[in-house]
Amino acid sequence: MERIYLDGIWQRRIGEGPWAKQTVPYSCLCVGQSECMLQFDAEKKNGRVFLVFEGITYGAEVVLNGVCLGKMLPYSVYRYDVTEQLRETGNVLCVLLQDMNLPFGPSAGWENFGGIIRSVYLDYTGSAALEDVIWHSELKGDYSEALCFAEPVISGEAEYRVRLLDDAGVCVAEASCRKGETAKFTLREPKLWSTDTPCLYTLESEILQDGVLQDSRREKVGFKDFCIRGRRFWLNGKPCYLHGVTRHDTWGDEGHALSEEKLRRDMQMIKGVGCNFVRLVHYPHNRKVVEIADEIGLLVSEEPGLWWSDMHNPDTCSGALEVLRRTICRDRNRVSVAFWLSFNECQFTLEFLKDSVRVAREADPYHLVSGANCMSLEMTKPNYLECGFDFYTMHPYTRDPQRFRDCAEYLTEMPLVFTEWGGCDCDNNPRLFAELIDCIKALKNGPEETCLAGAMFWTWAEIRECNRGLPACRDGILNEGLVDRFRTPTVNYKVFTEGFRYLNAEEPEKEYDIWVNDEACASGEYFCLEMPEEIPEDPSWARMVKRAKQPMDKFAHARRRMMDRGPVPPKKVDRIGGIPVKLCGKPFVLGEAPLAVPVEKQVSELIVIGNVSMPKGWPIDGQYGDPAAVYTVEYTDGTKEEHIMRNGQEITTATRLYGSSRIDPLACCSPRAMEFGYDRNWELYVVNLHKIPVDREKTVKCITFRAADPTYDILLYGVTGKE
Repeated sequence: MERIYLDGIWQRRIGEGPWAKQTVPYSCLCVGQSECMLQFDAEKKNGRVFLVFEGITYGAEVVLNGVCLGKMLPYSVYRYDVTEQLRETGNVLCVLLQDMNLPFGPSAGWENFGGIIRSVYLDYTGSAALEDVIWHSELKGDYSEALCFAEPVISGEAEYRVRLLDDAGVCVAEASCRKGETAKFTLREPKLWSTDTPCLYTLESEILQDGVLQDSRREKVGFKDFCIRGRRFWLNGKPCYLHGVTRHDTWGDEGHALSEEKLRRDMQMIKGVGCNFVRLVHYPHNRKVVEIADEIGLLVSEEPGLWWSDMHNPDTCSGALEVLRRTICRDRNRVSVAFWLSFNECQFTLEFLKDSVRVAREADPYHLVSGANCMSLEMTKPNYLECGFDFYTMHPYTRDPQRFRDCAEYLTEMPLVFTEWGGCDCDNNPRLFAELIDCIKALKNGPEETCLAGAMFWTWAEIRECNRGLPACRDGILNEGLVDRFRTPTVNYKVFTEGFRYLNAEEPEKEYDIWVNDEACASGEYFCLEMPEEIPEDPSWARMVKRAKQPMDKFAHARRRMMDRGPVPPKKVDRIGGIPVKLCGKPFVLGEAPLAVPVEKQVSELIVIGNVSMPKGWPIDGQYGDPAAVYTVEYTDGTKEEHIMRNGQEITTATRLYGSSRIDPLACCSPRAMEFGYDRNWELYVVNLHKIPVDREKTVKCITFRAADPTYDILLYGVTGKE
């Protein structure tokens, strides 16, 4: 009902040293033990009073007027009923803080900061208090309706009433229930929350006794359908690739007590580089960060504060599980939350994994859960499957993109997320960084069985980290961020932004190289022959690709030829010079079995677009003059004419690359029809044109094509007839 903040000037001493003024909230380097004290007056009212701490680091004991209220774990909200202890004047609040040598708290993975890092306040209520509201919604299949549930957690006996307001403040639904029950209502045509359209509603909750208001609460909520289908995440019925960064809740040397202005600026900057996700590492961040994510449209994950922690220490595990539980209870109603992560980079035990799933499901059965992991693939798979996690994670730090592919090909039973990648290998190395980005994009767009569901770059902003050294740290700074500690972009900022610009949007069609021979001699009337239907999974094409990727042993760089696209023209071609053509989307690969193309006309010549072989062909391989293919013209009277296509005379290789050099494959009897390419490192192609004379006094039934030598993979793009 009423909140009185106790933020401001307190007294603080280190150990048993002298007292000095201290502004609360604050965050400072760890000192071991310290004490904060506030003397204050407080109005006594009918009803109840709660003392609330939004977060401390890393352990604390709270004493009010000589009464110990309890102990606190880091980063978590604690709420104490102080109705009996509070006085109107002369209250003394003492917080005894410990920020070192705790089983759960400080970590070796980043610079630690102690303090009362978030707000402290008094909440006044009536004789009954609204402790919490557990919000959940179920969307109808077509999203035309949302079944809404609001479960109040009430201290004392009271009636609960809830109203849902749209962004204009208009009530669109309401319901009521008694303590121990759940208020239910249906909202028709809900506005869905997404990273592109972060639509929010206001949930107003009240509890009453005999019609008299006792306590109330307002919070922003939203409607989204975030789920797993196959190996991908889906948001509101569409595939949703999680493109993000990892973010620490620090700025410069300020520690964890950041202003809302800086929190908002940070999240807006992350949104501005094209991300739709932020992994809030490695401890619970200020709740305002998650609320800002709600507002601007960023999905987030949260975790309890583990990093290479001793998972065999029961105090460490119990502390982490309790912080995880409290974080989930704090933010489970936030629409931006995608999932919870129960640990980061620990040599985990199966017992802890199972316990973390149990704790997460008990506090919140509606969100996904996993852990941020860097263990071996062989350790990860059985443990993640057995403990009940919803998806795999991996931190494949590497200079070799093959490491990315190995993870995707091994962890196939659930979606896979790279919860970290990048690191010191990418620092000030834009060329490698761009190569890894290309691999991640290829995995994102890859086949379902080996696709990547998301990736979070390590890390958004540089942080202080000592006792590690090169190559990751210089002068006590972890130099792996897209921005420095003060949010000035680093070298990799532009590479990241440009590299991922069209990741979750349709990329503009790239203008690839293509040249079409405009000088091909043409006169007369032409018609394009209808080619047979293309075979969706053509074994001949697969055979050709396999042969084309064989290592070139004659060269020092005996790498396989890359064929991301293959010898397929990048755009539609309908004329070569004055000759109309109708080309296949993908050329036919001829084998020893004949391929027949119907004609059923009297013609003077047939023009074949192709006459190339991939990869064997002149001048790369084969003897000059070798028979490579046979084209047979068959007439309706049963007569046939065979035309032998010879290596180097009518047939050339289709590729313009040989080792590290471009070449110019020329056939003396088949002029060049067109040239095209994709990646100039790997894919440059040519296509030839060959004219076959025909007895114009007869009707041609068909022309058939076959390879004369099975080692040649002859490509056929189309056939045009001249009347």
